[in-house]
Amino acid sequence: MHVLTAAMNAHPPALTLLLSHGFTLKTLGGDESVGTWIAESSKVRLAAADPLALLGLAALWQAHGRSWREVRGGDILYGRLLDGRASRRMQSR
Repeated sequence: MHVLTAAMNAHPPALTLLLSHGFTLKTLGGDESVGTWIAESSKVRLAAADPLALLGLAALWQAHGRSWREVRGGDILYGRLLDGRASRRMQSR
């Protein structure tokens, strides 16, 4: 099994993928570690702290469009995952 970790060496492929999906890219503010990354298309402007987060927003937009906030079950899943993490912490103490 391959392991892919969110690290700076994954930023260039993420940016390339965003370009291949028709986004234009730019940064605002400081250098790549502290600035804001922007991806724009004719329909949306995405902003994130790093290229991987930007790619995640692009995937969310491409899957759900303007209704991305209305995806059913996401809030429940999020809560369950956080509850599970908290439970494991309590058990390991």
